[in-house]
Amino acid sequence: MFKYSIGIVAAALVFLIAALAACTAPTPFVTTPAPTTAAPAAGPIVVTDTLGRTVKLDKLPQRIVLTGRAFFMIADALYLFPEAAVRLVGLPDTTQSPNDFFAVLDPNYASKFIASQAGPEQIAPLKPDVVLTKSVNANRVGKPLEQLNIPVLYVDLETPEQYTRDLMTLGQLFGNSERAKMIAAYYQAQVDRVSVKTKNLKETDKPRALLLQYAEKGGTIAFSIPPVEWMQTVLVEMAGGRAVWKQNANASGWSVVNLEQIAAWNPEVVFIVYYGNDPKGAIAHIKADPKWQSLKAVKENKI
Repeated sequence: MFKYSIGIVAAALVFLIAALAACTAPTPFVTTPAPTTAAPAAGPIVVTDTLGRTVKLDKLPQRIVLTGRAFFMIADALYLFPEAAVRLVGLPDTTQSPNDFFAVLDPNYASKFIASQAGPEQIAPLKPDVVLTKSVNANRVGKPLEQLNIPVLYVDLETPEQYTRDLMTLGQLFGNSERAKMIAAYYQAQVDRVSVKTKNLKETDKPRALLLQYAEKGGTIAFSIPPVEWMQTVLVEMAGGRAVWKQNANASGWSVVNLEQIAAWNPEVVFIVYYGNDPKGAIAHIKADPKWQSLKAVKENKI
């Protein structure tokens, strides 16, 4: 039964990653430039963000800046709206691999780059109508901007519930609630598609799964685990796996783990995230390392 369950987890996780990663939505959601006839609605709009704050804007924002940690999750969602290419005027470098897709969505995106940890001095000159960032950036990024009377709106996009809620927020900002509803309906359909495959799994039939971020710097390799409430953990559990790292996870960010801890977990299946390069190379390195070869997942080629 374990072998069967691992197959379900692997297949379901692939379904989820394809479905939940907004940047790879299929043909019905390919963005196009906003029609010039779509004039912004007159008058103020009121938006409630992920922290429950009410943000009032004089009109639909025409100059939007994106900043802060994990910004790319917001960027992926923003570019599902055809208005994004015109109204997004500042964002950190989105490139995570040599095969960057943003040029297809926004030919001018590279000219909009700001520093990945841009502060008020870099953002204020862009004259944003609103700044979007994740709630984890509230103290370091949000408060200094608010002191300059620059509106800040927080979104999270870390769980299916948050994703749907935050899509509605983005729909309000773009004056395109119908688009938000369309994307949310597609998103929920893919979540349901996975849930059908995993809903009857008993807890004892769910394989022990481990998701690791691989990082290499100066010849040193490090592995880290995501927080309990982050999307990576949610994906594994929705796909029918038991996330073995939950008791050791940091509440606010990735935390480094050593091989002794990984061996103690002895997962049946391992998923590797490598934001800096192709994960196939990382997996090949792991499989070739004698210290990893006693792990069940490596022995059974479930990595």
